[in-house]
Amino acid sequence: MGRDRGPALRGGARVSADDGIEPGLELGRRELVLTPDWIEQYMGAIDARNPWYTDDSPFGGPIAPAAVLNYELQMFGGWVPPGAGARMLNVKQRWEFREPMRPGQRVVLSARVAERYLRRGRDHVAVEASVHDLEGRLLCRTLSTHAWPVDDDAAGEAR
Repeated sequence: MGRDRGPALRGGARVSADDGIEPGLELGRRELVLTPDWIEQYMGAIDARNPWYTDDSPFGGPIAPAAVLNYELQMFGGWVPPGAGARMLNVKQRWEFREPMRPGQRVVLSARVAERYLRRGRDHVAVEASVHDLEGRLLCRTLSTHAWPVDDDAAGEAR
């Protein structure tokens, strides 16, 4: 993840657009605490309860659900071009988990645009996001690709 693959990406052409959404664009960084309430809300939202999240686990004490920050990582702004909105699809997502996150743990989230290309009449943006602890250890990361139809007037913008 996070590697520049050059001008041709899996059969797609790089997008040349005036919106500034290009590979390498840093989308921000923020710090948050994984509160037990947050974890409880997440378990309720996905209707998945596991004693590892509230009691003991093989990792020594409770842990947070692996994808507890899935939607939080998607909330970084600056990677969706104007007008894509409701026409956007999440076409692919890949996660890598290195260490469990724990209730009460303070973590740092960051995200950047990893790729942007045209393929099959759709504009694609891949966002790479990661979660680190305060000591800088990588806890998890994701590469999430979203696509939307290209407007006719924008189709000529690809090179």
